[in-house]
Amino acid sequence: MMMHLLFTLEHPETTRSDDPFVEAWRDISNRARASADPVAVRRWADGNMEWFFAVSCLLSHRVAGTMPSLDEYANLGPRDRGMRLVGSLVELAEGTTLPDSVRESGEVRAITQAAYLLVTIASDIFSFAKEAKHDVLESNTVGVIRYARKCSNHEAMARTVALHDRMMCLYLGLRRKIQLTGDTRLRQHVRQMDHLVRGNLEWSAQVPRYRNRTERPVSAVSDAPRDAHLTAPPDMPSISWWWNHLGDDAGTSAAQIDTGT
Repeated sequence: MMMHLLFTLEHPETTRSDDPFVEAWRDISNRARASADPVAVRRWADGNMEWFFAVSCLLSHRVAGTMPSLDEYANLGPRDRGMRLVGSLVELAEGTTLPDSVRESGEVRAITQAAYLLVTIASDIFSFAKEAKHDVLESNTVGVIRYARKCSNHEAMARTVALHDRMMCLYLGLRRKIQLTGDTRLRQHVRQMDHLVRGNLEWSAQVPRYRNRTERPVSAVSDAPRDAHLTAPPDMPSISWWWNHLGDDAGTSAAQIDTGT
């Protein structure tokens, strides 16, 4: 099914199908190709492929009754959330395309992936109660930490919030550096990531999926981060290299970065 959908996305000119789902995707592909930069459309198609592959990976964990490690999940979780797909949709919607020569630099990849992981962790915090109820915690940061640490829900949530805060400090540091040195297109890309991170937080706090009569999301909102300094990265090899791009902001507090002091 996934391969059929992807083929239709990439080649909407193919023979029409009786499947209304496939035809809906064909319509979206035709609309995108009629109005958007071809590079942005290519990224969108590739983002769908990455999303499908990640869903299959986590489904294999669910079927086998296994859990990814936290480091594995830092790589897999944002892909399971379709974050690359979402990023490409932002470009399609706003008519922007960041050149590959800029996008593939280390600091741009770092801040983009940090934004994607922030969205993933925040969504996991808000959705934990629902996913715990349905026993699908192989795709939730809190569940992954709880399994790895053999700890309570409360401790796992606290550790997840602390990780989110640490990631936010990193994001702010990278953001400040790019705002000072990046060109107009790069600063625009960072603004898009800003809106993605904040928009997800605001949406998660209100969406009925996470708020109903029987389930309420755990409140993880505070006025200050639990860890306000850009110290050494967490013991997660898949993301530790992001901290290498902080430059002079390494060791600066998040409050100083936010106020520009």
